[in-house]
Amino acid sequence: MAHKKNSLTVSVIVLLVANLLVFHLSGMNRETLSETPPRLPESVREWGLAREIEIPAEFLEILGTSGASLGEYRNEQGESVLLYIIKTSSRRASIHPPEYCFLGGGDRELLRKGLTEGLPRRQAATKVNYLVIQQPEGFTSALYFYTEGSSVTASYLTQQLYFIFKRLKNIPVEGKMIRISSPYPVKNPDIELEKLKTFTQSLFSQNPELQF
Repeated sequence: MAHKKNSLTVSVIVLLVANLLVFHLSGMNRETLSETPPRLPESVREWGLAREIEIPAEFLEILGTSGASLGEYRNEQGESVLLYIIKTSSRRASIHPPEYCFLGGGDRELLRKGLTEGLPRRQAATKVNYLVIQQPEGFTSALYFYTEGSSVTASYLTQQLYFIFKRLKNIPVEGKMIRISSPYPVKNPDIELEKLKTFTQSLFSQNPELQF
């Protein structure tokens, strides 16, 4: 346990120092990528895009980027999942762990949080983050992960450090947070988890580079 705490302390220190360096070098000219909303796929295997959900302008203003899209997907059995993608190349703070948003209302409770096998096994990293939230109207299960360039990670800290070091080298880079979630009225998270895993693996198999 002490080793984990020391590793976390070192990581935080490195992140803070790197942030200071980026701030110091902020006057440098850097090429940036366009911050257009991600283009949601029309289908993900047997799941079709039922509707794109408009993200309120106030929320995008808080995020500091217009590079966010949200869509609902349905299959022939009438099951639905929500796919949320946010990408940025110029503002790291736009990407953050989604439990902050889920729990922001104060009337919600985090029931589960951890890692689970969510990506195809042929990938170098197969684990994704897993959440179960209880709310007044029922429950929400979610899987999410981050990208750093063409790599995938479940670690928010790893992605943020990647951003910083690339910016220090004056290299344009794009990162994403991809969240697949499902609200449901009756507590049955195991069934919902399998559905989310199926969708996530189909999304990744169909679009290995996760270009949206």
